[in-house]
Amino acid sequence: MYLWQPMLITSILLTGFVAARDATPATLETPGGREFMEAVQTLDRYYYQDIDWEAAWQGALSGLLESLGNKQTYYLRATAPTPTETPQYGFGLMVNPEQSSGLGAQIDFLFDSGSGKRAGLQRGDVLLSIDDQYVRNKPLEEVINIIRGEQYTTATVTVLRGTQTLSFTVKREPVQIVSVSTAILPGNVGYIAVTTLYDTKVAERVAAALVDFKKRNVQSMILDLRDSGGGLVDNAVNVADQFMSGGPILVLSAKSGFSQNSAIAKRDITDYDGKLLVLVNRNTAGGAEIIAGALQDLKRATVVGEITSGTGLMQTPFSLGDRAQKLMISTTEAIRPAGQPIQGKGITPDVLVMDSRFQSLPTFLGQGLQPGETVTLVYRGETVVLTAGPDGKVIHASALAPAVLTKGAETIDLKKDTILAAAYEVARK
Repeated sequence: MYLWQPMLITSILLTGFVAARDATPATLETPGGREFMEAVQTLDRYYYQDIDWEAAWQGALSGLLESLGNKQTYYLRATAPTPTETPQYGFGLMVNPEQSSGLGAQIDFLFDSGSGKRAGLQRGDVLLSIDDQYVRNKPLEEVINIIRGEQYTTATVTVLRGTQTLSFTVKREPVQIVSVSTAILPGNVGYIAVTTLYDTKVAERVAAALVDFKKRNVQSMILDLRDSGGGLVDNAVNVADQFMSGGPILVLSAKSGFSQNSAIAKRDITDYDGKLLVLVNRNTAGGAEIIAGALQDLKRATVVGEITSGTGLMQTPFSLGDRAQKLMISTTEAIRPAGQPIQGKGITPDVLVMDSRFQSLPTFLGQGLQPGETVTLVYRGETVVLTAGPDGKVIHASALAPAVLTKGAETIDLKKDTILAAAYEVARK
């Protein structure tokens, strides 16, 4: 079991809501601060119309947050959930605001068993519209209300991926959350895939798998952290600790004057101390990067795959005013045992291998239509009705089944999964 070791006296708030403090006078006692307040007073006195100060303050707050250049610090507006008498279902994904102002939605995580991942949606996709509703200018909670609907209803989801606009047909359905999958590969190589660190029992599930491996005399194993994003810091530390006999796992660094904390691994009789390979890809983020970084820095594992996403900030939620508005502030940064930050840098594998599991999407583009005109596309038995946008164009990406899904022995393909194949060869040596 790991130990949290405080480095300063004051402890960091990682969970729970905190009341925002009043701005200190020094905040406005700068040339920019004084000019801002002078501009407010001058506008209020001389502008030729009455000013909607509610909208003005919202705009000022949005501008303040955008100026930080950090999408992980953002504003959540209070939005009432849509009343419904029937159970509501989604696409098996988690979203964050696309903009620091709390507007729009960007996919942060997709569950393996969710319809969104099967349809072809990816982490980082920006939601543009759901059916005929443009959502990029809507508060996050309102977007979530639009995503949700009755079981097995479908929606056309249009996203921005890089510079491409793509449309997918996605079904609303229940999600079976499988946080840990295991298998024994040929040659008695153990395999554990951790798909999410949001499950509070994920460390227990990993521990149970390691007990089983020990009974089977597994001497080398693979820990698959591909597509594992976000999650709880404690879960990440608890998982990493099961592969370490001691040493630092990470340091949480906060602003000067606040506390810093470090997590230290502690030897346990159930720890796995054999040969270890860790798999990562571009979607490995947050807690999974903490695990991979610690095991790499302490020479405990060989990391194989792609450079990870570089998501190493933790947020503290603060309540604003009396209208249930919230401000999510990046208050803490994860620092690897060797001293490098994860944020913006990610984990560079010891062995670089491109992830071959997902094929490219066939994309269909039509143009020359009247705005709002519909066309029907039939491809591989799938029928999709597309509506032309204001520019008279329609675009649709048809999802292909992934080449390999690593959820159990029956779905592992060592020939097609290049990252797994590379790690497996090292594990058997």
